[in-house]
Amino acid sequence: MIKKHFKKLVSVALTAVMALGMTTTAFANEKDTLNLDAALMEKGYPQIVLDTMDEDTKMDIYNEGDIAFCGAVITYYV
Repeated sequence: MIKKHFKKLVSVALTAVMALGMTTTAFANEKDTLNLDAALMEKGYPQIVLDTMDEDTKMDIYNEGDIAFCGAVITYYV
C-alpha cells in the first residue's frame, strides 16, 4: 500500500518538475529575444535593420561590446 502511494507521489512530483522546466525555458527564450532587440536599439540600431537580422547575428553584434550602428543598406526586390 505504501509503495503504491510512493510511486504516485514520485510520478506527480516528476510531472510537475518537467512541466515547470518547459514553461520556464519558453518564457526565457522569448524574454531574451526582446531584451536583445532593446539592447541593440540603445546602440542605435533601427528596428527595420533588426527585423532583417537573424538571432545569431544579433547575438554576435551584442557580444562584440561597444560597436555602435553606423549605417545599413536594405534592398527589397519586388
